This record gives sequence, C-alpha cells and structure tokens, in this order.
Amino acid sequence: LLLLGLRSALEPDGVHLHDVSVVDGTVAGGRFAAHDLLTRAHPPTAIVCADDKLAIGAIHAAHELGLTVPDDVSVVGHGDLDVASFVDPPLTTLTSPTAYMGELALGLVLDAAADADGSHATAPPVAHLLPGELVRRASTAPPARD
Repeated sequence: LLLLGLRSALEPDGVHLHDVSVVDGTVAGGRFAAHDLLTRAHPPTAIVCADDKLAIGAIHAAHELGLTVPDDVSVVGHGDLDVASFVDPPLTTLTSPTAYMGELALGLVLDAAADADGSHATAPPVAHLLPGELVRRASTAPPARD
C-alpha cells in the first residue's frame, strides 16, 4: 500500500519509481537494500522506506559508503519511532494514526463477524484513506542539480 500511495503521489509530477527493494523490516535489511541501491551505476537521490528501522539502516549504509545524508541522498521513514529524532541526521518520517487504525480494524472485524451468519449480503470492499503527517527533519533536501 505504501508503494501504491507513493506512485499515486509522485507520478502526476513526472517522478517514476524505477527500483523497489523488498527486504526484512530491520535496520540490517535497510542497510543491505540501501547499499545495493547506492552502489549502482545510477544511484537514487532519495530512498523512501516502509518504516523507520529500514530508513535508519539506509542512513548507515550511506555513511559507510562515504555519502552525506541529505546532500548526496535523502532518506524518509515511516512510523516516527522515538529514536527517529536522535539519528544522525534526524530522520524525516511519516506518521500514521495508529489508534484510529486499530479502532477501524476492530470495527471491520466486528462487522464481518456479524455478517458471517449469512443474514447480510456481502458488502463490497471499501477503501479507507487515513490521514498522516510528514515530520520534516534533517534527512531530506532537494536533489543536487548537475
């Protein structure tokens, strides 16, 4: 879903996602994926991670390769972990309304359980657009111009 959201937000502005790495959701997984991306012939100017742990790993990979975040590559996480503001540089991240998501999920489960007896017609799937907030910190900057 994060990938779909990124595509729908970026493609109208002409930004296309060329490479997507799927790794385990750990700092080590983020380091591994970012190292792969950043050592390619045409490395990205930004890495958007599904969570803050992956993003922290991406920052570590950039540092290990002698790159500066955000001057050489911007990094964005998701989740706003407590440590996000203590990373060097502090991590730009997206927040999600987790309490609301839990309430919504419980309501959907209870509705599905009530419909399980067959007394109600199966409702079509419904998409729920949830609010989020971009917490801007020092891990992002406009890409350098050549």
